[in-house]
Amino acid sequence: MNNTAWRLLGDLAQREGATLFIKFDLCYTSPMGNSFSKMKKQAKAMEDQLRQLTDNLKNIVAVGSAGGGLVEVTLNGEKELKKIKIAPECLEDAEGLEDLIFGAFEEAYKKVESESKSLSIPGMPSFGF
Repeated sequence: MNNTAWRLLGDLAQREGATLFIKFDLCYTSPMGNSFSKMKKQAKAMEDQLRQLTDNLKNIVAVGSAGGGLVEVTLNGEKELKKIKIAPECLEDAEGLEDLIFGAFEEAYKKVESESKSLSIPGMPSFGF
């Protein structure tokens, strides 16, 4: 019962000289009513979708290479280094090897960035993880 109905009922009881007894229900309904529970459901659904999105990030694997495949670097979707593959002929030139590793890492990183930007929750902007 809304406030207006309670007021009318109280006014009627006063005019008739009656005593108005109100039985309170232990079940409280929020003034926001169903819209609040609907918002809670939507928030829960978004939380589930975000959890799925972060799980999908873990499944991304990006391989970057440099020097025509002499060095390969593998990253996951969380940008964690998972593997480095170095051709034996690169081991003699430390400075050149450093450059190749750096280049391969940058390439893999850009691939992870690109793939993770394509993941999004429907109806929401991309989070760009």
